Amino acid sequence: MAETRHRQFDLEDRMLEFASRVMDVVDALPRRTAGRHIGAQLMRSGTAPAALYAEAQGAESRQDFVHKMRLALKELRETKVWLKLLQRRSLVGSPERLAPLAAEADELVAIFVTSIATAAQNMKRRMKRNTGSETVPSGRRLDEAPAPLDVGCSLLDVGCSPSTPAGRTLEAQNSTVGAASR
Repeated sequence: MAETRHRQFDLEDRMLEFASRVMDVVDALPRRTAGRHIGAQLMRSGTAPAALYAEAQGAESRQDFVHKMRLALKELRETKVWLKLLQRRSLVGSPERLAPLAAEADELVAIFVTSIATAAQNMKRRMKRNTGSETVPSGRRLDEAPAPLDVGCSLLDVGCSPSTPAGRTLEAQNSTVGAASR
């Protein structure tokens, strides 16, 4: 347990350090159009993973945990693209200056991919153990798409006459209301 907590805080610290380094890069960008645009995008995508990781640690369910981790992964991948563009354009000096930050982004992506895969696998295994199959509480398999809702008819259907709570059709209720108001 202590080992898990230690690793958790190490990753949290690592995420915060990554966000801090991204902020330093953004502050070093030129105040021209490209620098401002990339800076805003990089600031958002490069700092979001730390907050998303913190949210994942307080997830309400395993599914919520996986969802938040996937969002953090998505932001990390976007950050990698912005860093590559900065390297290509040499907006913060030589491309080698960003190499350590780009390498850290690569490592964080690998950590998140592994963590998400493990959590998803554990979720499947737990559901299978609890229900005897890989189904979610609705009874559908994890690899099936949800069934469309069956509402009986569409409001656009001309022949559709949904029932009222009293068991009469809306047409019958409307004709009664219309007759009473005459």
